[in-house]
Amino acid sequence: MNISLRTRTEETAAVYFEKTRDPDIQRVLPQRAKTVEEALTDFRRTQEPGAASYGRTVWADGRYVGDVWCYGLHSGEEPDAMVSYCIFEKDLWGRGTASRALGMFLEEITDKFGLRTAGAFTFAANAGSIKVLERNGFRREETFVEDGVESAYFLWRRDYGRIILETERLRLRELEEADLEAMGRFLKDPEVMYAYEHGFTDEEVRQWLDRNLQRYAEDGHGLWAVIEKETSDLIGLCGLTWQDWEGRQVLEIGYQLRKDKWRQGFAAEAAVACKHYAFETLGAREVFSIIRDNNFPSQHVALRNGMSVRGSFVKHYYGVDMPHLVFGAGR
Repeated sequence: MNISLRTRTEETAAVYFEKTRDPDIQRVLPQRAKTVEEALTDFRRTQEPGAASYGRTVWADGRYVGDVWCYGLHSGEEPDAMVSYCIFEKDLWGRGTASRALGMFLEEITDKFGLRTAGAFTFAANAGSIKVLERNGFRREETFVEDGVESAYFLWRRDYGRIILETERLRLRELEEADLEAMGRFLKDPEVMYAYEHGFTDEEVRQWLDRNLQRYAEDGHGLWAVIEKETSDLIGLCGLTWQDWEGRQVLEIGYQLRKDKWRQGFAAEAAVACKHYAFETLGAREVFSIIRDNNFPSQHVALRNGMSVRGSFVKHYYGVDMPHLVFGAGR
């Protein structure tokens, strides 16, 4: 589906008003304007010089399907603006239209207005809206009751890690500076890092984070933070990195998991999702997992991910000769 953002006009403002009279939309996004004349007056205010709001229309395959907008611009307070959206064509609900439109809009207003933060409100029971916000990197800051209805406030920061993919129980997003302490809790654990023969030092954890931030910039992917949806905790790392094998670069699925989350299927769940992402989004033809020959739990994850042994080699690291098995799977 081709999604694009276009200029708002009086014509689209009138269409938007009529389309959003739908009771299903009114329940989740009540409108202030009661007549089309009021809606057009509100629209004209947004076109005045120095207006504190800015919006775009959302088009899907050439069809006008909704709006996305921000307000509270230029306030000088955090957040730099509040954002909202509405896809009024209900046949597109649950198909990713709102997520993609909001993501495009965030990029646009970040460049246009130099935004560092954005906020959003939604009803706490509106699972669809919450999913759209979370997919675009918003995080729940507060839940409150207003007029007898439980609502939630979400915040987006420019330096928040971008969400890459989701599974039933997990969310994988880019790492960020604030993750350093949480990463250290398992990267410094010798039991978690036994394949490396030692728990990492503070400096090595720092280097691990920096290396993956560099990978995002250079490759567009790397090891991502594994977030457990139920707790919002960072419980490990999983992702796609380039590794050398037999004189060529291969795309590896790597994973590390906090010890208290072992044997619950999280590593396999994340690894399978990364394989599909590599094939379907990156267009990869093969993926690999390179694992020490005595790391049986990681080998089991590779087998559950549909991989088989393609080869072996010995790697010298930390003063130890380490035999490795190369697991691989094709499309």
